[in-house]
Amino acid sequence: MRIDIVDLLERIEPLLTALEEMIGEQAFFLGAQPCIADFSLYHCLWFVSRGGPTAQIFEPFRRIEAWRERIRAFGHGSHDELDSGAAVAIARGAAPTASAGMSDDTHGIALGEKVVIAATDTGVDPIEGYLYGATRERISITREDPRAGRVAVHFPRLGFELRRA
Repeated sequence: MRIDIVDLLERIEPLLTALEEMIGEQAFFLGAQPCIADFSLYHCLWFVSRGGPTAQIFEPFRRIEAWRERIRAFGHGSHDELDSGAAVAIARGAAPTASAGMSDDTHGIALGEKVVIAATDTGVDPIEGYLYGATRERISITREDPRAGRVAVHFPRLGFELRRA
């Protein structure tokens, strides 16, 4: 279902007004230095700015526009092109580093035990492997890939479910 442009503009304008008030005279949302809040918010507003006629919604919000320019000035960094074959070759030639071990409860699952991990919202295909490490933020498993060999795969705890295989 597509939202009507007029309805969209009516819904987003109060949000932009609140953001304009929040940023005030600061360079960034939480002060003089940018932080994750700025980049997270920019990401959302970027989609609006790419929406053709909807981008006009930003015009009256001079503080938001100035902030968007400051964030946009960071750019996208640099990268080197790497095809999938080269990436697999790098993985095959590498070995997982020493496990970070366990620092948080994994419901009694021990390191090295066969496990299944799956997303709880999208992309829910389970992935089997062996518990390699777990912290408050991350669960790591090792698994055998037919092309890359033994690899360690890291998942955020938030949004993923771990269970015994």
